[in-house]
Amino acid sequence: MTITIHKMDEVWTADDFKLGMAHCLYYRPEDQVRPGELLYAAYLEVVNYQLGDDYFVPLDFIERVDGADSRLKLTVPLKTVMNRTWSRRPEFVARKLGRRAVLTYPDNTEAKQPVA
Repeated sequence: MTITIHKMDEVWTADDFKLGMAHCLYYRPEDQVRPGELLYAAYLEVVNYQLGDDYFVPLDFIERVDGADSRLKLTVPLKTVMNRTWSRRPEFVARKLGRRAVLTYPDNTEAKQPVA
């Protein structure tokens, strides 16, 4: 399934906790992708201004909620986000080994980024 993610889209957990706002995407080098070892291909950086923390959520756990608002929903609850320590920057991101994709705002129709 392909979804479009924009900068500042709201990101909510499956148990309706607002995790934050979409900021940018990071893509792991293809030769390092191993989902069975929790090394996913792509991550959405989610910024939470209330908690003062960023989260790096694998795209495998994100879906768009139908409706007019710009809301993304995780397929997992907050407890899973915390247990999997998605507030830690993935090593490939910290070492600048992957590719960073800048998200655009919804009103910039030329630069919407579809995400697989």
